Order: sequence, then C-alpha cells, then structure tokens
Amino acid sequence: MAIESLSTAALSARSWHRREGRRWETLISRIGPPLSGSGGSSSSASKSWRRGDGQMRVACYEAGHVTAFALHEEVLCIGTRRGVVRTIDVESGAKIGDYFLGSHMPPAAIAALHFDGSAVAVGDVQGNIHVWRAQLPGSWGFTHSADWVMRPSESGGVAHSGGVTGLTVLPTGCMVSCGKDGAVTFWDSLGESREVLPIQRVDLGPGKWVLTLCASMSGDAVYAGLSDGSVYRVDAASGSAELLELAVETSSPVTALAVLPGTDALLIGRADGSIQNWKQGEAQQPEMFSEFHTGAIRHLSIKPCNGDLAPLLISTSTDGRAGVWDVDAGKPLWGLRGLSGASLVACGDQTRFITNGVIVNRGPEQFQPSRSWKDQDTSFRQALTCEALLCMDMPGK
Repeated sequence: MAIESLSTAALSARSWHRREGRRWETLISRIGPPLSGSGGSSSSASKSWRRGDGQMRVACYEAGHVTAFALHEEVLCIGTRRGVVRTIDVESGAKIGDYFLGSHMPPAAIAALHFDGSAVAVGDVQGNIHVWRAQLPGSWGFTHSADWVMRPSESGGVAHSGGVTGLTVLPTGCMVSCGKDGAVTFWDSLGESREVLPIQRVDLGPGKWVLTLCASMSGDAVYAGLSDGSVYRVDAASGSAELLELAVETSSPVTALAVLPGTDALLIGRADGSIQNWKQGEAQQPEMFSEFHTGAIRHLSIKPCNGDLAPLLISTSTDGRAGVWDVDAGKPLWGLRGLSGASLVACGDQTRFITNGVIVNRGPEQFQPSRSWKDQDTSFRQALTCEALLCMDMPGK
C-alpha cells in the first residue's frame, strides 16, 4: 500500500511538566486506514496493534536527545546523545536511575544499546563499549563506574575505531559488536576481570563500515549489514564470513536488520528507505516491501506474536515516520509521522508501542543552564524544545 493511498488523522499528546509548571506539547499524525471506532475494551490488544487505535500518552520527558531504546518487561532503557542511559518504569514514567561515566569523561553519544534485565551494555560514537550490572547503588540514583570495559587487546584502546554501530547478545551470553572499522567482534564472557578481551575479530573488508547487526534465529551466527549494501553471515564458532547472495541490484547501505522469529527470514532496511524480506535457501530476489519511508531506515524490530496472530514489524526512519507492518503481506498497517527524525527509535511489547517525539516548551523562554554534572534535569529549565517518550497503550486484554 503506497503512502499516498493512506488517510491521516490528527493525534496529539499533551502534558504538563509539573515541577516547573510549564506545558510541553507535541502534535503528530497517524497514517493509516480511517478508524471505524469499533475498537475499545471489547477488542484484543493484538487487534488494536494491527489497527493502531491505542491511546497516546507522554510516559516521560528526556532532554538529552534520544538515540536508542531497549525494553525489558516494565523497564525501558533510553540511550542519549549526551552519553547517559536513563532507565524508567514504562507504566508510571518514574525514573529508576541513570548510568553514565561521570564528569571526568567527555560525553559521547550512545550509538548502540542492549538491556536484558541483568546488564546494560552501551557502545558510543567514539568506539567504546561499557557494561553495567542492572542495578543502581547509592542514594543519588545513578552509577558512573562501569563494571566491564571492552578492550581490543591487553594494551588498551577502543573497541571499534571510528565508533560502535551495533550490539547484540547471543543465547550463549556472548556479546557481539560491530563498528565503522569494518569489523564484527565476539567478546569473552563477563567475569571477574573488568577489562574484557575479544574471542575473535572478523574484518569484513577495508574501507567498509559495518552499520548494523543482529543474531540469527538459531543463535549460532550474526548477520552484518555493510555500507556498500552487502550482508554477511558470520559464524560465531569459526568466525567465517559468508556473503549472502541477495540477487538484488542495489548498493544502498544496509542500515537495519531483524530476523523473523521462528524462521531465518532476514528483514533488511536500507538507506534509500526500502525494506526487503530475504529467506535463507531461496536464490530468488528478496521480496520488496511496499513504499512507505522516504529516508534511511534507522531501526527494525519485531513485535512479539500473540496467539494465532503473526508477528508485526516496527520500522523507524530519518523521515520522522514510524511504521507497523504486516510481514507476510509486506505492507504497512499504520504509522505515525512528525516524530523525531534523525534520532527516531521505536519498540513495543504485547500491549504498548513506544517511540520518541519532539515537544515544545510553551512556558517562559529565558533560563540559565546549570553547570553541575550531577543535575541531570537542569536542561528542562532552559530548553525551548525537548523530547517526549510517547507510549501508545493498546486497548483490550
């Protein structure tokens, strides 16, 4: 279904920042078939997911420019451009705590984030990878001493020169990263030593950036998407790299990857806004999804399936749109536009769709910023625009 054939309906999310007594608001648009009004409590959350008829609310505010999400049960980890990882309770919006490196370390934007409930792992644009235990000791609600640091060798250095672009963890617990140095690195287990060394490093070619990666369904390999448009399958045991025969004529960089649960079908997002479905073992050209995005695909994730309904694909793009897709049909079911553009991310679980949108401060315009690195909320006093974490709750049980 082409975007031109979809209708739009206004959808707004407004709230008050109570501590400051000022109003922040954002106006976004829903993209999709007109809602019939037949949803509600009598409809299941799964069907609401397919229609996009949930209720939008502001879960919390984040002034640090969101770059990444990781959701585990009721806890959402938010990576930011200023190098802070904030954890919140999605239901209440209450802040749980922050993970960051402290005032003695220059801020580096978080480019990749992984959270599984037991550990928080981040990769930044300077090439560093830090891992914290998922706990926040102390009375200030933050920690700035990483429990583990990934190093390329015993002599030190950054994990990926040029910057980290992706992180994932295999079922075995092995962490895998990729970066602009063209490498995919498999890391040793997290143990007593604070510095973690690589098990193996796989270079996928000089002059190429590895922009994204994801684990295979079996967990014995990772897929890596490169800046030249190619995709490799890298074996976790041997480190051997196999170039996938995609049978498609494009050199558009691969910017996002996701594996469809229960299969080894690989969903490929590119810088030209296209999404493809490649099925292992089939020599035919990958199935092209319908046109929807006009900018580079930033992120692809799978909303878990529920009951007999098939899993859904969530996509975000630099065009400020987030889409929810029927994977089998290769068509968008609905979407949102007018979101955060270049920093847009989204994720979801059985009953919630979460994304980020720019909000506007409708209050006074003259504020003095705080210089204290301990005060993580001072930018609300000066910001004319900010970001909201928007949560669409799907009606039904």
